[in-house]
Amino acid sequence: MPSRIWETTIDCEGVHRVSEVSIPDEDECFVSAPTSKQRYPLGVRLRRTRLRDAKAILALVEYDRAELTRWLPDYGNLSSLSQVKDYLDSHWLNNPNSLGTFSSYVVVRWCRVVGMIGVSEHMLTNQFYLDYWLASPHQGRGIMTFSVVQITNLVLKTPRVKVVAIRTDIENTASERVARNAGFQYLTTKIEVYADGRPHLFRHFRKGRAQPNSAKAQP
Repeated sequence: MPSRIWETTIDCEGVHRVSEVSIPDEDECFVSAPTSKQRYPLGVRLRRTRLRDAKAILALVEYDRAELTRWLPDYGNLSSLSQVKDYLDSHWLNNPNSLGTFSSYVVVRWCRVVGMIGVSEHMLTNQFYLDYWLASPHQGRGIMTFSVVQITNLVLKTPRVKVVAIRTDIENTASERVARNAGFQYLTTKIEVYADGRPHLFRHFRKGRAQPNSAKAQP
């Protein structure tokens, strides 16, 4: 039996249209059980990104364009519905990682798309990296920390995946706070460049399965 969810077309000021639609089971919204130490953000669900999310994503980009251009220029530079659709189609929807899964998820709160999480694979290191962003009106509520924990747990369920990594601009304290609150451990700081050629310092974090004798970490 297909599941049913609420789907919406939104702008950043309010909901324009809400309708209930059927979706296949494998595309169902999901939320894993939160840990006892983690507060459950009310009304938050995660699901795979779909092409018809483009309008909602564009509205969020337009609302937070300055911040996204600074931290995630690939998103900040999207200025039309066709550009968003092309970006989703080429970077995420038709570019699954080697896990054979879609590699982009939307964060949905009270039936509204409020952010995204991408899962990309570094082919040389076989590590999986998360990047994420959340609309500014929804920040500071634990929503992205909760979402990062759920996606990390999902990726780590695959036997061959041992580590999930996050890198944050040294000036992006909010993103770093999410990584730390989600249980990621600081590794190192490196100079790297954005896609537009700007050099920046990035902090690298990682989280993996508990290993035997993990308490005896090597220097």
